[in-house]
Amino acid sequence: MRLAANHRMLTFPGGQPEAVLIDVQLIDVRTGQPVHRSAPLYLSSEYNGIIYPSEPKLDSNGFASVRLTILPPGHADRKRLNGRFIIWVVIDEGDADDTIEGRLIFTFPVGNV
Repeated sequence: MRLAANHRMLTFPGGQPEAVLIDVQLIDVRTGQPVHRSAPLYLSSEYNGIIYPSEPKLDSNGFASVRLTILPPGHADRKRLNGRFIIWVVIDEGDADDTIEGRLIFTFPVGNV
């Protein structure tokens, strides 16, 4: 799985949530070529301040653009996360044992949030 985000360094200007767009492309790791497969996606993170879309899904070309809203972390989360968190993306089907997860690391300033 190949993942890209429009930005991964979060600043939460004015203490407001940030919108992040993640592009997901299912690829064959041996060839690097796209895999044409429609499937539901499951996204998760150790940070609970993320609003996910209700039913993210790869289209028939194995591609999805997923919009997330990331809330500014509170004091306890800033300390616990130490300026970074990971978002994992997996295919959410029982027969998806032939795929691996994708993940992105997001960072934020610890003292200025």
